[in-house]
Amino acid sequence: MPRNITWTRDELIITLDFYMKLRATGIPSKGSSEIQLLSNELNRLALLHGLPIGEKFRNINGTYLKLMNFHAIVPDWPGKGMQSYGQGDVQVFQDFAHQPDILDAAAKSIFQHIYHAETNGENQSILAAEEMQTELIAPSIEGRILSASHLRRERDPKLVERLKDEYFDANGFIDCTVCQFDFERRYGKHGHKYMEAHHLKPVSQLSPEGETVTADDLTLICANCHRMVHRKSPWLTIEQLRGMLLE
Repeated sequence: MPRNITWTRDELIITLDFYMKLRATGIPSKGSSEIQLLSNELNRLALLHGLPIGEKFRNINGTYLKLMNFHAIVPDWPGKGMQSYGQGDVQVFQDFAHQPDILDAAAKSIFQHIYHAETNGENQSILAAEEMQTELIAPSIEGRILSASHLRRERDPKLVERLKDEYFDANGFIDCTVCQFDFERRYGKHGHKYMEAHHLKPVSQLSPEGETVTADDLTLICANCHRMVHRKSPWLTIEQLRGMLLE
């Protein structure tokens, strides 16, 4: 096993959440039960990422060091912390330090997905969405596990077909919610009822069990606009993408 394996964003999210909740009262000592528990959770998470876990992987020493890295990043921390932090550590801190509610929700949802995967024998299948392996879709700021969960909902054929049928029956056509492109108007019968779907619920609020999805949770969007939404992290909202078209 490689001596140093780069921390995944999912790992950094749950570690930063731990740090932010305890830094005011003091980070527990290296040998504490709290640090051991966090180390155990990081190892459970690593199984979903297919990382080569070994005896020293994310052990209490490495876990505690990462917490001290966040000490070094925090601008108002009186001490120096451990300066051996990476750009990923800085980016996660910048994304979430001023959004504790979103950080908390993301960490809790990641834990829920870990438990769900373990109890259902899914292991690494939770990250199997092919889109996550391409340059067309970047993981959301909440990490790969929740991004993959979001994408699976968008690709549920029954949900998408139901939404398209309802929209067509109500309007007589299907157009993109962002740019109003209509495939049938442009390509004739070949484009009849062709459109992708985008899930609107915040990534950090996704349940691993798969909640009941209604028409209000999805919106119809053309492939071009959909790729633009997911092209970079953080993902754009529908309103933000519409605004770009008006600039």
